[in-house]
Amino acid sequence: MAIRVKSPGLLTTVQDTGRFGEYAIGMPPSGAMDVFSYQVGNYL
Repeated sequence: MAIRVKSPGLLTTVQDTGRFGEYAIGMPPSGAMDVFSYQVGNYL
C-alpha cells in the first residue's frame, strides 16, 4: 500500500496504529500515543 501526499501542510504527519510484535528485529511499536483519539479522527 502506498500513500501520496500531494500538498502537505507545515505540521503534517502520517500516523498508523503501530507495529506490535516486531521488537525482536529492532522495530519499536511506535504508533499514535492516544489510540482512541486516533481512531475517532480517522472516523471523522
